Amino acid sequence: IHCYMASDVYGIPYEEFYAAWKDDKHPKHDDYAKLRTNIKGTSFGVPYGAGAECVSNSTGLPLDAASDLITRFFAKARILKAWLDRQRVGALVFGYSSSLKGRKRFYRIPTMRAECDAQTLEKKAEAKKIREKRVSKIEREAGNQPIQASCVDLLKPAMVKIYLALRGGSWTGELIHDAHVILTVHDEIVVEARED
Repeated sequence: IHCYMASDVYGIPYEEFYAAWKDDKHPKHDDYAKLRTNIKGTSFGVPYGAGAECVSNSTGLPLDAASDLITRFFAKARILKAWLDRQRVGALVFGYSSSLKGRKRFYRIPTMRAECDAQTLEKKAEAKKIREKRVSKIEREAGNQPIQASCVDLLKPAMVKIYLALRGGSWTGELIHDAHVILTVHDEIVVEARED
């Protein structure tokens, strides 16, 4: 997936890109591996609210190059961009965002009251800056929450099914294959089992 996105964003035919990336002896391997890493960092970061500074830190790109990469990424991922924009606007309009199963996260939307009540231009500017920072945080969380919460909506039932399967379908059944669920990590369910 990351090779495909990198080939698309950077305008390199996919077959050429993938072949060079896969073959560590290929003269373009290192260059394409770096491009793939850049896209991977962007793909994972931007939907969760990462901006140019974060992409720059994760990829090692200069800030202006990271900003350009995000622009190029969204030019290829227009549906994702539109969805994220809808989530951000919806959170500010309705005061919450939702997972696929309908679980809601509510936000305290900042008002302009502090700006209106401020007595000096400096206090008004400071209050505006604080409000804009809070709005920006809500917008990032509004893109992140539906993704993360929907993953949890899918992961928890899967974990229960695995737990039951490892116990022969019963909550109190004996362990089959000497394997049991340990924990979850993001989108993974960790199961400890005998090596065989």
